[in-house]
Amino acid sequence: MSLVVESIDLKVYLEQNCTTPATTIDFGNIETDGTNYYKYMWVRNEGLGPVTLHWNSTLASETDQISDYWEYNSGIGYIPMDSHTIGADVVLQTRYRVYVNPTVDPGSYSWTLYLGAEQ
Repeated sequence: MSLVVESIDLKVYLEQNCTTPATTIDFGNIETDGTNYYKYMWVRNEGLGPVTLHWNSTLASETDQISDYWEYNSGIGYIPMDSHTIGADVVLQTRYRVYVNPTVDPGSYSWTLYLGAEQ
């Protein structure tokens, strides 16, 4: 999966220290057993003011047997990230979740995950 950040204010990192930018995410070999698979990422607002996040992916054009969700850690649980506003210089712990339906055809899937922001 490739990751495209469509906002100059946002950066996505693979670890909490925000030193390794995320550009591609490899889920490796996954089972077709109806399991959720998670990748944790940290989204940082490097702009001067608050921004409202929005995301989408091209996964549905690959298959309708795998679904995806991007959520953030609210401190009491994970909540959908779409339309969440973060302030300047705030780092948000997120998890990108992929659910693989047990009926999915085995194979290799590639898609693009897009993250954007509005001021």
